[in-house]
Order: sequence, then structure tokens, then C-alpha cells
Amino acid sequence: MAQFLGPAGPEAGPKQEQGSREDTTSIPIPGTPFRLSAAGRLLVAVDLQELLTNQGIPKQLAGRLAAQKEPEDVAKVLLNAFYLQSQGKLQNGPGYIRAGLEDGYDLLPQVANKLETRRRELENRLRTVETQREQRREEESRVAEEAAINLVIESLRPQELRELIAQAVASLPEPIVRRNPTLTNPFLRAKVYELACGEPLS
Repeated sequence: MAQFLGPAGPEAGPKQEQGSREDTTSIPIPGTPFRLSAAGRLLVAVDLQELLTNQGIPKQLAGRLAAQKEPEDVAKVLLNAFYLQSQGKLQNGPGYIRAGLEDGYDLLPQVANKLETRRRELENRLRTVETQREQRREEESRVAEEAAINLVIESLRPQELRELIAQAVASLPEPIVRRNPTLTNPFLRAKVYELACGEPLS
């Protein structure tokens, strides 16, 4: 029975499909050819018949089991087998796998706990990625707004600009402009843009 939990990792098993970009919506299960989604689903991107054959299941039986069973169910039984093997508690790997698939074994508690830990890691990673994306969107929006303000201000004649600054200072709350009633004040700049264009920044 092939050892997936050793240093060889997934390379010891059947060839996996190569994506054109890194999969960020799932996380690999170390030492196995499987991945885990944020929803806790086991994802299988390998040939199940080949995988079962590599674990000592006769080719014809492996083909039948692969055709009859859901990939996730096969993955659960194999993960149990890999764990038991790593603990030195699996005497008859092919027999355990066949019995597990035919009887519908669920994940062992120890395996389920390890998967839940990985799932939480993925959940935290996805949360961090989404936070970074939101920060980038906010920064891009800020840069775009600043560019729009600059374009409008630079297009104004000096006298027109002075008049708009005076209107902006008069219309804004006094605490906002008291210390800095110039165009370096971002609130004042935005108000000048609004007055010049007749519409607020989006």
C-alpha cells in the first residue's frame, strides 16, 4: 500500500490535474492527493481507479468501486487508511479499503479533527485574502477620486478656483476648515470638485 503520509507527499500517488492558476478556494491535505474546501468538502482531482490500484486493490475491483462510489466517499476511506497506516495500525490495507467502501465508513474522529483544523486554516486564509482585496479596492477608489479632483482643479482658471475655494470654505463646517482653509485640505478639495462639477464624489 502506497504511503501518502511520508515525505514523498502527493507525488507518490497518481498524477493530479494541473490547473492554470493556484487554487485559492481549497487547501491541500498534506501527504495526500486530496484537497479540502472551506465548506469542509473533500475534493478529488486524481484518477480514482488508479489511486485504488496503487493502494493494492485489484484493477477490476478498483474500476467497479470507482464507478459506484462518490469520490468524496472514496477519499474518506483512504484518509482513514493513510492515518491508520501512519500509526502502524493497518495490517491489511486493501481489505480495510474494500470493506470501508462497501460498508460506507465515515471519517475516523482523529482524521475528522485534523481536517477541521485545515478547514479553519483555509477559512482564515480566505478571510485575510478578502480583507486585502477590500483594502486594494478602497485604495484604488481613493487614487481614482484624487485623480478626478486634480483634473478638475487643474482645468479651472485662477479666479474661478479662488471663488470656488471661498464657496467651499463658507459651506463646510468651520472646524473642518479652520486650521487649513487651502487645497491641501482633502475635505476642501472634495468640496471644490463638487461645486465645480455640480455633483458629489461617488
